[in-house]
Amino acid sequence: MGREDWYRNETWNEEISAAFFEKLKKSRSQKTQNLKIQAYYLLDKHPEISIGLIDYARKNCPDEFYEQEFCLFESQVYDKLGKYDLALGKALESIKWRNKYPGHKTNNIYWLARLVLKRNKIELYKTALDILEEEREPTPFPSHEYEYFGLTSILINRINGDSSSVERATKAIEWASMDKNLLQNPRKRYLGVFKRKPDWPHDEIQKIANSKSK
Repeated sequence: MGREDWYRNETWNEEISAAFFEKLKKSRSQKTQNLKIQAYYLLDKHPEISIGLIDYARKNCPDEFYEQEFCLFESQVYDKLGKYDLALGKALESIKWRNKYPGHKTNNIYWLARLVLKRNKIELYKTALDILEEEREPTPFPSHEYEYFGLTSILINRINGDSSSVERATKAIEWASMDKNLLQNPRKRYLGVFKRKPDWPHDEIQKIANSKSK
C-alpha cells in the first residue's frame, strides 16, 4: 500500500476499516484531513460509512476548516438516500462555513443550485441565484463555467424569464462544447473538463438557449 493509499479506499469492509483506523491512530497530524479524504472516496458506494467517518472526525478531531466539505458530503449522501430536506439543510450549512472561511472554496454553490432546481424549491431560487452571483469567481475550467452560466440561466428563466437567461444559456453551451477539443489532454481533463454532459441540466439549458430564435 502506498503512503497515501490507506485513506483513499474506494471499497470498505472490516479488514479495510481496521487497517484504516490503525493507520489513523499512528498518524501524528492531518487526522481530520485524512478522514475527510476517505469520506469523499466512499460517498458513492458506501454513503453510510462516509457519514460515519464524518461523525468520527467531529467527535475525535474537530476542525471547523473542514466543515464546509463535511456538510457538502452529508448533503450529497442525504440526497442519494432520498432525505431531501436534510440534503438541502446541509447544503445551506455548507455555504455558511464557506462564508466563515472565504479562502477555502468548494463546488457547494453549484450543488446548492442543483438541489434547489431539482426539488423545485421556488422560495429558494433567488437565494441560490444570489449565492452563485456573489460567490462565483471566473476560472479557466470549462466544467465550472458551464455550471455557473447554465445554472444561473435556469434560475433566471424560472424566476422571471428575463432575456439574460438566453445569453447565459448560450455561454454555457459554448463552454460545454469545449470538452470536445480538450478531452484528449489528460492534464486539462484533470483540471476541470467533464467527460460527458448529463441529461439534466443540459437539456433545460439547451432549451433556453434555443428559445432565442423564437
